[in-house]
Amino acid sequence: MKRHARLAVAALLAGCFASCGRPDFSERFLRGEPGTSAVRGSYAFSEQTLVGSSAFEPSADSGIRLLADGRFEARGFPVWRPDDGRWQLGRKIDATGVWRVIPHGETWAVSLTSPIARIAVLGRHEDRIQLIFVYGDVDRDRVMVFTRR
Repeated sequence: MKRHARLAVAALLAGCFASCGRPDFSERFLRGEPGTSAVRGSYAFSEQTLVGSSAFEPSADSGIRLLADGRFEARGFPVWRPDDGRWQLGRKIDATGVWRVIPHGETWAVSLTSPIARIAVLGRHEDRIQLIFVYGDVDRDRVMVFTRR
């Protein structure tokens, strides 16, 4: 019995050490439906957890504009690709398309059409709306974040 208790404590501590110091982005996710007017606007790249910060430098003009007529414009949008269990920056693109707010499980998200074709979970951090692009399992906190200006 003591051996099982020690193993349980060791597993609990290992989980704590693995997640300590890392932000839990799911705590930022919006649970209430936002109005479209609260979401539209300009967003600038603010952070990512896919690769080390020295391995990725965003363009000075990297950003997304969600326009009132339902269109979006993206400049210098990073396109990531999986590579042997890690993420690699493929390229940066400029794109236009259509956006809309959609329910996403218990949260709300923005759907962007081609060529980006991704969903960004809506979040709030320090009273600013964020577009949080999740890569892989949300519990692993592999994200790229754009914050409303």
